[in-house]
Amino acid sequence: MEAKMKILAVDDDPIILELLTQFMDAVGGHELVTAESGAEALEVIEQHAMAPFECFLLDIQMPGMDGVELVRAIRALKAHAHTPAIMLTAMSEKRYIDSAFAAGATDYVTKPFEVTELKTRLGLVQRLVPAAQPSTKKIFAATPQTEAAPCPHRSRRSHSSSRFPYQMSTTLSAIPRSRTT
Repeated sequence: MEAKMKILAVDDDPIILELLTQFMDAVGGHELVTAESGAEALEVIEQHAMAPFECFLLDIQMPGMDGVELVRAIRALKAHAHTPAIMLTAMSEKRYIDSAFAAGATDYVTKPFEVTELKTRLGLVQRLVPAAQPSTKKIFAATPQTEAAPCPHRSRRSHSSSRFPYQMSTTLSAIPRSRTT
């Protein structure tokens, strides 16, 4: 059985918060904490600093601080710089989606949401949580190179004209592995 996540859901609509509470109970009971505004969410995050949240579900359209501003504020917090944040919103226009991802959103789900879709997305996020913990190494690290490393599938000629002085390397030890027996 997988461990359950501690999730903060932020929406100015109490009906949505109640639906999410019922949804969490139905899918196995992740620990859900709710807030009705961005300002309240930041207070709740501070109150739970000793046991930080592992996922955020954020509406975009809220009075005062909207969800995009909130995800930006959450990313500024050291403890939550990499905590998964799913935008759960009725805003489906490309400009909202782009601004949410630019601010640091991990995923984007539009309302009305399908129970199966949200369950699947939370399952994917749950697998990301161990890799997002502050104690793990960065998954990607930029390493300065005097000359870019050769790509085995490209000719030397295209390689020698490379304009990218950095090589992305993957730290495989930070990626969770599934075990098969």
